Amino acid sequence: MKKIEALIKDSEELKKERQRITSMLKTSSLIKRYLFDHDIDPLLIDRYPMQFLRLYEQLEICDKCLGLHDCQLPNRGHYQALEYDGTLKRIMRPCRYQVAYNVENRHLVNYLINDIPDNMYNVTLEKIDISVEHNQEYLEAINKIWDWLAGKLDKGLFLYGKVGTGKTYLLACIANKFAMDNKKVAFVHMPKLLIRLKAAFNDDDEHYKIMAALINADFLVLDDIGAEPVTGWYRDEILSTILNERMIKQKLTCFSSNLDLKQLNINFKYTQKKDVDELKASRIMERINMLADPLEISGHNRRFQ
Repeated sequence: MKKIEALIKDSEELKKERQRITSMLKTSSLIKRYLFDHDIDPLLIDRYPMQFLRLYEQLEICDKCLGLHDCQLPNRGHYQALEYDGTLKRIMRPCRYQVAYNVENRHLVNYLINDIPDNMYNVTLEKIDISVEHNQEYLEAINKIWDWLAGKLDKGLFLYGKVGTGKTYLLACIANKFAMDNKKVAFVHMPKLLIRLKAAFNDDDEHYKIMAALINADFLVLDDIGAEPVTGWYRDEILSTILNERMIKQKLTCFSSNLDLKQLNINFKYTQKKDVDELKASRIMERINMLADPLEISGHNRRFQ
């Protein structure tokens, strides 16, 4: 008899707790707004209080959130939402910050290969604040890039200069513009390219995929060319093939380097094994000159600003 009485008491307590939760949910501004925004009948709270309680707990976390960097949810930028189409269903839905991030970064889907630093995913030439720029040569370089973009675009640019002068940043601005214009883009950091290709050495499909992206992208950036170790295989079979194919197909190609064209020519003469081949180096340089015009980016090191 005592067991039955205990069960009845437990049942009454559960009923009261259910009523308390239901009442709290119905008066919650977060839940009210959610129901209105998603056209859900408030009476469903009575039928599914625990599902709405879980929703409320996540909405409360989201309401206090300062951004994706501050997200406290198990799945960053996504919460477990509810929708009703005759049956109440739980679905993963992006939060307001994730939605904004997706909109701002939707151009990234057009990158076949993307070695752009994370903090440059959204940089554009339009966002450069020239009012605080005191380097006249840098401003002139930006103007030349604007003029180049407004031209025929039959050749790319070879940006060269000392470390940290903003070459990669400017090329990221250009690459993002083409990606935002729905062009297929490949932005490759040259030392990383060798790592990729070596990792795909015994994987013909992956090797072909990488090379096809570099050859066929509407716009290609070879960033930091000359910083990669030079081997005969890389120079003669990889780089030469990419440059030659893009030259034949008249594909727009840009470069950045800490070396000017003369220094780059010397760089490609020598392999890691100290072999010297002036002819093959000159072939590389001939293709680079056919693909791009040089533009010096001078000034101070911006990485420490």
